[in-house]
Amino acid sequence: MTLQENNAMAVVNIAAAQVTRLAGLGFKDHNQQSVSASVYAFASDELPAIGQTLAGQDLFLGGFSGLHFEGVAPRTGRWKFITHTDRGPNAEPTGLNRPFLLPDFTPELVRFELDRSTGLLTLTGRIPLRDSAGNPLTSPLNRCACGTANTPHQTRTRGPAGDCAAVGSARW
Repeated sequence: MTLQENNAMAVVNIAAAQVTRLAGLGFKDHNQQSVSASVYAFASDELPAIGQTLAGQDLFLGGFSGLHFEGVAPRTGRWKFITHTDRGPNAEPTGLNRPFLLPDFTPELVRFELDRSTGLLTLTGRIPLRDSAGNPLTSPLNRCACGTANTPHQTRTRGPAGDCAAVGSARW
């Protein structure tokens, strides 16, 4: 499970309702005096399609959180990073209903490298998140277990997502 505001990952034993391990994605000291920032973007053809909405709109990989610097690649000198996707593309809620545009979206860890001399970002790895049985996790929060104010909906044409019988499962 991703803990994006905490820049960490958690391993959760769903059956036992226990966090079994926390893995921090690094510490960043934001109090340093000499900090500068540069903005880099993936080329539009670099990000693969991740699905299509019911309306036929293609959606592309993005929506990253929890960026972590993994070091410098010894052979190329490129900077290596790992990040993770959010829970998937979703739209602004209507009341308490939040539409998820790709209800079967599987969150993933994403690795990429930055060539600082050219500004080129290159995807180097994608790791889909799976449960202990190897099934892909799906994007919406379990509304019965998480206590959020929003109820996940697949789309207005497919109806509400999940039910409380799915507690303990990442699927809806």
